[in-house]
Amino acid sequence: MNSSRPTPRQPRKPTLSTERLEDRQMLTGGVGSTFAIIPATISKAGGQVAVSFALDPKLFTDKGNKPFLLGIDVAPNTNSTANPMITSVTTPKGGHLGVTHSTFNPKVTRSGVQGTSKLSTAALVTIPGLPKTAKADVYKVNVKGLTQTSGSILVGFYLPGNATGSGTVNQADLNAIRYAMNTSASDTTGKYSFDADTNRNGIINMQDLNLAKKNLGIGTTVSPVISANVAPSMMVDPTNRITNLSSVTVTGAATPGATVTYSETGEPAVTTTANATGNYSINIPLLTGVNSYNVSTSDAFKQVITGSINSITYNPNATAPGTTTPTTTTSITTPTTSTTPTATPTPTPTATTTTATASPMIPATTPTAPTTATTTPTTATTLPTKTG
Repeated sequence: MNSSRPTPRQPRKPTLSTERLEDRQMLTGGVGSTFAIIPATISKAGGQVAVSFALDPKLFTDKGNKPFLLGIDVAPNTNSTANPMITSVTTPKGGHLGVTHSTFNPKVTRSGVQGTSKLSTAALVTIPGLPKTAKADVYKVNVKGLTQTSGSILVGFYLPGNATGSGTVNQADLNAIRYAMNTSASDTTGKYSFDADTNRNGIINMQDLNLAKKNLGIGTTVSPVISANVAPSMMVDPTNRITNLSSVTVTGAATPGATVTYSETGEPAVTTTANATGNYSINIPLLTGVNSYNVSTSDAFKQVITGSINSITYNPNATAPGTTTPTTTTSITTPTTSTTPTATPTPTPTATTTTATASPMIPATTPTAPTTATTTPTTATTLPTKTG
């Protein structure tokens, strides 16, 4: 057994930000193995809803078009009374793929009740492989409202075995799982990791390691995060977000190829597309006064993230705080010029960052406290734990 400490999570963890695109708790304080979330509603008591998702070969890598494991999790939305359970996945041709639920660790309260058994709300499904053409394969995950419940839900998708949250299952992930071996969600040593818990049943053991090995080499660039950054140099007062420019450039990152739209009342919406690495740049016009822009993005996975950035005030006559406008005084008898000195403190160049995040269910005991500003599709705010 490799007892070395795992490599810390890096690429997919959002940066702490001063702006918030709606509120949502994260899995373990970062994105982790979750790469997308899609909201849905079970409209009838005890009814079922089918949630579509697309596997685009441009956004996924596999190990030679072989089967791989996809993790799907579900939770009720804030204030929802739904008790959701994933029942199956429908293939592009209308067939059905069975899903595997693990028996849930009783120390962890988030579970669904089906019959007399408590099962994890998370499910694993074996995908036959990525499409052999450039066209995406569209699947549907079927979710039922147990105990005659209904309401809004959040369906999350994760990459089983991606314990480090890098977006690709590799040797570092296996090491992270080995490090957390034989721990549970009630562990007090800090070794338990929700992302290393491949089947999300609250216990990390050899089953989690073996499942992760099946996904070695599988990766995705789908991201549950939108970021938006306005350079301090475009603001005369970065702290209060005041500019004397009639438009500002916003840069950020999203899923590669995603459509990113900024809209504000009284102004036409502006749209751009994230490039192959997920980066985007967009110029947004400003009206005199306070500007409050809504942001939305949609990607090829069928994930939509919406939110709003902190307002920006446009004042064409604005100057930096502490700056006095130079004035010239001329004497009639003696032509002399005196200029009022200007005191111009340099504001600390702290970038303003907006992070919008889509992230699903959190366990009852989370190893790392949530620390990241997030975004919820449509109405979601904070994901609660679910008690079975």
